[in-house]
Amino acid sequence: MCSPLLPLPALRKTLSGVERTSRSHRKMFAFEPYATLAVHCGNGFDAGFSSIKVSVCAAKMPSPELGGWTMNFGEAVKSGFDNYVTFSGRAARSEFWYWILFSALANLVGGIIDGALGTGLIGVVISLALLLPGVAVSVRRLHDLDRTGWWLLIAFTGIGIILLIVWNCMKGTTGSNSFGADPLAA
Repeated sequence: MCSPLLPLPALRKTLSGVERTSRSHRKMFAFEPYATLAVHCGNGFDAGFSSIKVSVCAAKMPSPELGGWTMNFGEAVKSGFDNYVTFSGRAARSEFWYWILFSALANLVGGIIDGALGTGLIGVVISLALLLPGVAVSVRRLHDLDRTGWWLLIAFTGIGIILLIVWNCMKGTTGSNSFGADPLAA
């Protein structure tokens, strides 16, 4: 685990006397004020500073290629449960795919527990508990692509699953669309 974690203003103050080797290294620290950087991480990269290794460990960072903020795993799970039956609004790719990952992991753990106990009850309860928020985040993800949630029914054709996977991998509509504001807007 990386430590100590320093907020960006404290890191700038700490590194103010360190000589930078080139202009390109200055851009590495041009993050938003909420970014958290860790100094002397074992898995860090050499940022061109004299004997200092820097790594971005636990940061909520803007992604230039995505156009704004992305959700991390914990935020996506919290959002999934907070919006348990919210079928309006939009969900970013990161929210959707982290929710899918969480659901798969929860079902895996439920299956392991069922195997150890010799029952099938835990897996069924987990699947039922995650069904409605999974449908809700899928509908909101389609809204992010400026498509109605009814497109989710195409999955019942079998081949429609491929189309939904392709759509869910696509970048959402930039800016507002007919379903609301851009979820990646900072």
